[in-house]
Amino acid sequence: MQDDKVALLTKSMGLRHHTESLYKGPCPDCGENDFWLRTVGPNKKAWCNGCGYKNTLLSLGAEYGIVGVGWDEPDPPGPGRPLPFPIDKIPDVLKDHAKSVSASTQSDVGMSGMFSLLGVSAMSAGKWVPRPSKAWTKEHLCLYGVGIARSGERKSPMVHLMAIKPITAWEAEQERIKGPEYLARKDTFDMAEQRLQALKKKYANGTGIGKGKNIKPVTHREVEDARFKLEEARDNLLPEPRILIGDATIDKAVERLGAQGGRGANFSAEGGLWNVTDGRWSEGKARLEELNQAWAGEPLDPQRLGRATQKVENPALTMGVTIQPSVLNNIKNSESMRGEGFFARHLWMYPPSMVGYRKNSGEAPVLDKEAEARYTKMLFTLGDFDPEVPVDVHLTDSARQALNAYED
Repeated sequence: MQDDKVALLTKSMGLRHHTESLYKGPCPDCGENDFWLRTVGPNKKAWCNGCGYKNTLLSLGAEYGIVGVGWDEPDPPGPGRPLPFPIDKIPDVLKDHAKSVSASTQSDVGMSGMFSLLGVSAMSAGKWVPRPSKAWTKEHLCLYGVGIARSGERKSPMVHLMAIKPITAWEAEQERIKGPEYLARKDTFDMAEQRLQALKKKYANGTGIGKGKNIKPVTHREVEDARFKLEEARDNLLPEPRILIGDATIDKAVERLGAQGGRGANFSAEGGLWNVTDGRWSEGKARLEELNQAWAGEPLDPQRLGRATQKVENPALTMGVTIQPSVLNNIKNSESMRGEGFFARHLWMYPPSMVGYRKNSGEAPVLDKEAEARYTKMLFTLGDFDPEVPVDVHLTDSARQALNAYED
């Protein structure tokens, strides 16, 4: 204990020095002069021989308004706050827009930085195949990310500007360019499907095609020909010119992935798909398998699980959501989500709160439109790469050495 704090405490209590480690004076409880205070050694205690009053130096110091008497304040239990997002390490086209969105919305720059990576993932997932080494032949390219922030942290405008707005603009452009051809092929498929169903029904009922004397019975060959034409029309279908998947059940999200050629992204400031993994629509049981497989690029086969949704051979899902801390505190299936690796598949952001530290609306800078345009153009360029012809990406020698050093 520091000498100046000892002197302050003993003076406050009216004690006088007795020996090297003991002070003596009136008891603060009974008022008698047989109160002792030990200031060194493992037992830094105070006691009265008359009334039995006992206390520690730490609590005595607090009673007399002296901070830090006795032991130092203990370190709080648990892990410390995560390191800040390395915003200056990402490419300028991402960094400039992320900083602009952060400044204009007065939200955390790390959160917008993470969502810039998720935006890139949404537009490029499944189009590039990283191949780190001969032993490690393939790595799937897509990201999941969760930002933790309380109400009032400007999550919604940040998510909109970093992900939803530019990707919605790309979808509108794709709808204009590819929409007519997509709809024409979809019409051919729909008509082939309806014809097959009609022929199957007539064949099963023994009825025929035509009117009056021209009625001809439906043959098994005609049914099989209709089935062949339906499969041919299915093979000619184009993926829907979309990326975004809105708030949906897991089954609906898998259905949308199938319709969009296996690619999709769920962005939400209110939890989105992430919220339904804890069993909201599955009788309280965690629903993780499909999202784990979509992250890893493993084929999704809903029929194996007794569902009617089509199989998705090459899923490439991006998920970027923000949630409030209470969502994590109230998870019912946290052990399953941790044990099955669902938590480990995510980038996590838990920035310090900016509530009470923001500039007012008149002082906050406006959004940098040039930075936004560069960012949007970059996402458009990534979106225009053909997902049917993925590009292999190999590490340079220096990159492989860095990876090996990290593993060591």
